[in-house]
Amino acid sequence: MALRDVAGLALLLLPLLAPGLSAGDCPCSEAALCRPIRQRRDFEVFVFDVGQKTWKSYDWSQITTVAVFGKYDSELMCYAHSKGARVVLKGDVSLKDIIDPTFRASWIAQKVNLAKIQYMDGINIDIEQEVDCSSPEYGALTALVEETTEHFHREIQGSQAMGQQEANGASTAGTEGEVECWGVASPSVFTLSAKHLGPTREKD
Repeated sequence: MALRDVAGLALLLLPLLAPGLSAGDCPCSEAALCRPIRQRRDFEVFVFDVGQKTWKSYDWSQITTVAVFGKYDSELMCYAHSKGARVVLKGDVSLKDIIDPTFRASWIAQKVNLAKIQYMDGINIDIEQEVDCSSPEYGALTALVEETTEHFHREIQGSQAMGQQEANGASTAGTEGEVECWGVASPSVFTLSAKHLGPTREKD
């Protein structure tokens, strides 16, 4: 079966993979909490949530975006939105696969649909694979971030798209449709420590 067929099949099966959630079926106590966060910030404070209800101990006065790396939790989404914070998907995909434009289109459509079903605010593309900045894979990654940003912005107003991966051992980061090879991550992106005592630079 071709990669494009696999991606298309995954898109068709998506409603079955997220039972109990559908458009118009808001899990929050107030329907307004299922609306995307549209407020723009001068800088972002990210938390990468891995589940286990740790979000209940976060310092929500500092957080602007929660990237969900664990199991989706509708209670987290509702609470984050009540605090004005975005909740975004984790996007991980094989670099070899995204060289194919058809695969990219199917993958993006799947992620946009999943974000809508789960009332999320965007995606954090986190690629745990090294890539050379002059390689076809790097060009495909740039295209993926640009195309993902375009589709998310069109389908979910106020949504956020961000890309991160390793480039020859150096951090590569980009926001809102850009990917650049840098030695350090963007200074406007922060994460919180495990104990959530305050913001720390992602890399110096």
